[in-house]
Amino acid sequence: YNFIQIIVFNIVIPIINIPVWQATILPQQTVTAVIGTDAEVVPSAMEAVSGFNFVALLWVVYGLGVALCVGSILLQFVNVLRIRRGGIVTTFEGINIVRSQQNIASFSLFKTIYIGNNTADTDLPTIVAHERSHIVHRHSVERVVMEIFKALLWWNPFVWIASRRLVEAHEFEADSDVIGSGCDAKQYVTTLLKHLFGYSPEIANGLHNSLTKKRLKMILKNNNGEVRSCYGRANYYLCRSRRFVNSTT
Repeated sequence: YNFIQIIVFNIVIPIINIPVWQATILPQQTVTAVIGTDAEVVPSAMEAVSGFNFVALLWVVYGLGVALCVGSILLQFVNVLRIRRGGIVTTFEGINIVRSQQNIASFSLFKTIYIGNNTADTDLPTIVAHERSHIVHRHSVERVVMEIFKALLWWNPFVWIASRRLVEAHEFEADSDVIGSGCDAKQYVTTLLKHLFGYSPEIANGLHNSLTKKRLKMILKNNNGEVRSCYGRANYYLCRSRRFVNSTT
């Protein structure tokens, strides 16, 4: 939740009214140009542009940016609903499993796991264990809240950086849960690499999200047992996932 607190801090600070010294506004000057015997009053530069409202323009640009970001979020929810309607839905211990007929990358959103048609049965226990960890830790709620903040503060680059860091933290936590359950690191990495391609919405926790060199190092580090003890419940997730696969095959 530290990332969410940082974003809230960025929203609150600009709202605070800090008194500042007000400069004295001098009256606008005019320049008199004499051409022959006729005198012509030439308005100053400030008068020439006084009819253009820069503040209104900034609000229009900001509103367009927010509208585009919000529209993207809504479109992603619509796509997820289409995948759900076109797939086969089963329920396992309070979690919905959707086997889609489309070529998608496995991901989870709230209490539903979406698995593509190209997923091998041998990869199901690992994938379900990974996505189940996201569900247990309520990562989807944080992702959706972060996407809303990105829509409101789309102009702030630090919000986008914080969003990427949040995704990394979520994946590190899920990886630690799976590796801590006893899953072989090389087999786990192979499963991740096999699911690099396919549709996965930004609002969801995708299996291939933030698959960087740093993440692969962390997976191998966890496999050596250096941080495995931090997640005592991980074995429960993988065992339950295997039970689900056995019940559906």
